[in-house]
Amino acid sequence: MPKNLHELRRFLDKITKSGSDYSFAKVVDQVYLCAEGKSPVFSEFLDPARRQYIANVLLPLEKYGIMMAEGGGYEYAERKILGFSFDPLSAEDFPIAKIKLEYDDKYGALAHSDILGAVLGLGLDRSVIGDIVLLPQGAVVLADGHIGEFIASNLFKVGRVGVAAAILSPDAEFFALDNRVPDRLICASMRLDGVLAAAFGLSRNETANMVKSGKAYLNWHEEGSVAKLVKPGDMLTLRRFGRVQIVDVAGKSKKDRFLIDIVRF
Repeated sequence: MPKNLHELRRFLDKITKSGSDYSFAKVVDQVYLCAEGKSPVFSEFLDPARRQYIANVLLPLEKYGIMMAEGGGYEYAERKILGFSFDPLSAEDFPIAKIKLEYDDKYGALAHSDILGAVLGLGLDRSVIGDIVLLPQGAVVLADGHIGEFIASNLFKVGRVGVAAAILSPDAEFFALDNRVPDRLICASMRLDGVLAAAFGLSRNETANMVKSGKAYLNWHEEGSVAKLVKPGDMLTLRRFGRVQIVDVAGKSKKDRFLIDIVRF
């Protein structure tokens, strides 16, 4: 039990009332459960930006005896869950299921978006799904440990491709394919709408409408401003189309347009 449960409650109440969103409030609820039950608790899967924000706000938990750790199921995980405990947590303590999918690739390799769509098509929320790691002729889906068997027992097809799903052991290791594809864009400006339009072969009007309707994300945060300027290192996501990261601005063309080096995922 924390040194002073009353002070901990005051701290948690204060940060919860400071305008935090629903996902943050759910993490705080987990911390309450940890403090009251003395047992480890775990958040949902969080993207890097959201996870870093929450972890920074909750750093003071250390003085109440609560330790915080993160895990994603493998070394290079992007989406991870936060764990809270009075004792150190190991990688095996995190309730993460590893579901391996195998298929015949004679019709071509399945993309990340194909697999994610099929998994969510089972009626699951994105928050219970971690990374999807592409392998030769297969993939590993990281998911909340409570739904691993459900996915393995119900996922038979991804699109028109039949898949065989099986739960791996918690300590199973796998080597991900590097699914980054380098590319270069030519854009009139570094505005979000222009870069997204060039990245996904859309018109500026189409992209602007999607940005305004909440379908664009900059560094994992929804971005509604079409005029937002982007820079090297930024991660850009357009729902249903994919994700790219800006690597560098290589210069300008003879027509004074930006030459932008990106990687596609």
